[in-house]
Amino acid sequence: MDRGFPSVNLVVLSFVQPLKLLNKTNDWQTANGVPIGMNSAIVSYFTSHNIRMMLSIGGQTYTTYWDQALSQNATQLGLECGGAYEESGRGY
Repeated sequence: MDRGFPSVNLVVLSFVQPLKLLNKTNDWQTANGVPIGMNSAIVSYFTSHNIRMMLSIGGQTYTTYWDQALSQNATQLGLECGGAYEESGRGY
């Protein structure tokens, strides 16, 4: 029965590659290390429907990238994770 409520309460749109986030990479896939599909328009659409967004960092195929990023600068990686979350216009 549809009452106008969303059928989900959380959406994970994309996976962040830890090394790209650490290096704040800008390429055809990412802006400052965050996938370009995770933009303010997409986030606003879901949040306006009371659906929370999640920024997922890594995954099984990113194990090597995690190892590299953590060995390069674990503290900075943590700071970049927080910065990606709070970046203006993303509103996760």
